[in-house]
Amino acid sequence: MSALHLVTGGDEPRRRVLVADLVARRPGARVLTWGDDSTHEDARDHAPAALAVLTTSAEDLLLAAELPGEVVRDLTAVLRDGDLLALLGAAAVLASAPGEDLEDVVLLVPPGSDPARLVALPDRAARLARSLVPLVARWDAVVAPAGIGLPRPPAATIDALRAVTHLMDLLDARLCGDATVHHLPADGLVEAGRTAELALALALMGRRVADPTAAVDQAMDPARDGSRHDGSSPDASAAGAPDPDGAAAAAPDAAGAAGAAGEASPFVLRLSLPGLTARDITLEREDDDLVVTAGRRSRCTRLSPLHRRCRVVDASMRAGVLTVELEPDESVWPR
Repeated sequence: MSALHLVTGGDEPRRRVLVADLVARRPGARVLTWGDDSTHEDARDHAPAALAVLTTSAEDLLLAAELPGEVVRDLTAVLRDGDLLALLGAAAVLASAPGEDLEDVVLLVPPGSDPARLVALPDRAARLARSLVPLVARWDAVVAPAGIGLPRPPAATIDALRAVTHLMDLLDARLCGDATVHHLPADGLVEAGRTAELALALALMGRRVADPTAAVDQAMDPARDGSRHDGSSPDASAAGAPDPDGAAAAAPDAAGAAGAAGEASPFVLRLSLPGLTARDITLEREDDDLVVTAGRRSRCTRLSPLHRRCRVVDASMRAGVLTVELEPDESVWPR
């Protein structure tokens, strides 16, 4: 399986050095980006036609509803989002040859893109696309019965929604799992704010964010002492490095499954939230999801069929791990 590296932040000189170092260490690595950078491959060029199909379907539907053209453009702007198109392209590259040894992929995120929004976007897009599949499939019964006058979306719409769901699920799993996020912020309050938001977004995904500046500075000046003040090596500064207790940060889904398996009761879930405390988060149950919120960021974890028929009875945080206890809900439990 190819490795995935994201390079974020606005420190351009260090970003260039880091990308060059990643490529030098991994011969054949592909660098994807988007925006004004013409040096590397444009990730958007690899995006499947699915998004174009969805955009056309949405525009046709809204125009049939006799909405003004500028309103239609505003409502469909999300489907023309450059970040979404680039992420779909990157996911398509990662999924292009399953089972084969692929070159590593370095995704160079434009400085103008919000990295916290970017890492959370695959999960949000997958959930939205997945929820629309049954709606489109039952269009005549649920949305527009005969005589309403709204055209049924073309048959290709469902396939396009499923394609987007598949690719975004794949990319989200990589971001929650083995992907490495290298964050190199520039100076200033805006970059400081983005760094804090990225830390929250990744923590909710069971990951850590760190600044690889020391490693990059050493690459820029080999005579510089590359050791960090905490005694760790520069390479350990990358996001996804092991937690202080020696356990690697895990994605919420994987952590929950692992936690449940390790308990005497199957009604215990554990979600890894490295760096967060009980005061930082709120936990809510929304239908079939557990929703953890920290600051302005939130992350949903879909409950298994077993746990969907349960109610939450207790939750606690310890050492960056949220433990959720459930019990069967007799009102929905099979008798």
